[in-house]
Amino acid sequence: MEKWFLEEFGPYGFTLSITQYHPSTFSPSKVVIAPSGWFTRIRLTPELADDLRGWGVTYESQVEGYRELIRQELYRQYPEVFKPKDFTPKQNLSKFKF
Repeated sequence: MEKWFLEEFGPYGFTLSITQYHPSTFSPSKVVIAPSGWFTRIRLTPELADDLRGWGVTYESQVEGYRELIRQELYRQYPEVFKPKDFTPKQNLSKFKF
């Protein structure tokens, strides 16, 4: 999951924290770090993928469903990062004549 996240959202400046463990349940997770350097509330946990299996979802669609949830939340929280940037070509400078 980490490799997919960094390939898809790394070019936009998003990164992941080191593995953190919940203090009471000791469940592992990684926190998404925004391009500004702030920690978000979005966590990548293996438990969410396991919860989807309980609803009778197959593994392939389970993983894709989990990825889609992450995409939607990032698009919702950080729309300015994903806006297409205006492209203006560089102007050609004329050569100096001495």
